[in-house]
Amino acid sequence: MFQGEEIQKLVELLKERDAYLYHACQLLDFQSYLNVGGIPSRSHLESNSQPYTPFKTDQNDRANDDWDKVFANLSDFGFTFAGGYDAVPNIYGPILLQIKPEVFYEATDVAICLRSAGGKGFEREREALNSISDVDRLFKYPADEPDSRKRSYVKNRKELQTDFTSNASAPEISCTVESGKLSLEYVNLVRVEPYTIQGHHLEVKVKEIISKSGEKLRVYNRNKSPCYTDELLKILESGVLSLQDLSENYNISQELRDWAKRVINRGIAYQFNNSFAPYLYHGTILPILQGQV
Repeated sequence: MFQGEEIQKLVELLKERDAYLYHACQLLDFQSYLNVGGIPSRSHLESNSQPYTPFKTDQNDRANDDWDKVFANLSDFGFTFAGGYDAVPNIYGPILLQIKPEVFYEATDVAICLRSAGGKGFEREREALNSISDVDRLFKYPADEPDSRKRSYVKNRKELQTDFTSNASAPEISCTVESGKLSLEYVNLVRVEPYTIQGHHLEVKVKEIISKSGEKLRVYNRNKSPCYTDELLKILESGVLSLQDLSENYNISQELRDWAKRVINRGIAYQFNNSFAPYLYHGTILPILQGQV
């Protein structure tokens, strides 16, 4: 875990690598973030009576004493699906905040762990990386890589398991922040998935919420998405279903069924069933359908 001067070194490393932090959320949560004026912990939202999307890991986060932490990642988890690959969209939400690493100056400590804090038996302090050199080893290319885009590429799961530990998945960042939230002034941009729900463009909804709050945030629509994205969203408007049901539904397009089968074959259907579909439905689709946002 990093504190004091070590946080300064961490920020310098990430800046050298042109790396950003990423925090994804649902529309309901995004509205709550602007209501409290920052990127908050779940505890901060709760104490300020702000709604948020229930997560499957909430109970474990409370038990693991992580309820008061602010979370982020080192990668854009929506990039793979958007590129048409066999992946599930970002399970945490279709609204992605890209954050400058200087935001860490607001934290009293920063932990970078190799598995989710929502996992059973997670111990933040014990599992956190404890050296800047270990953080540097998370990245696929050297810091002096000529292609600046590649400097921030994080190693994949297999590479992390080889280099670190057999249960490594993806680096997850958690911060202790005295105010309970990280400032929005460090948000570089907001990237919104190109979703349309009941005729409402998500990007427009996000801009409306920002406008009402008085905040100044740059919003960009993700400029690519698979051809079956709109069809998937339309199906989810009617409620949550399993990926298995989707793969066996002959009333939908062959492209969408094939994608569902490929994701199942990769062994990651649980990401869709346990997280992506229920989180999106309760945190973005339902609030739009019910006029909450």
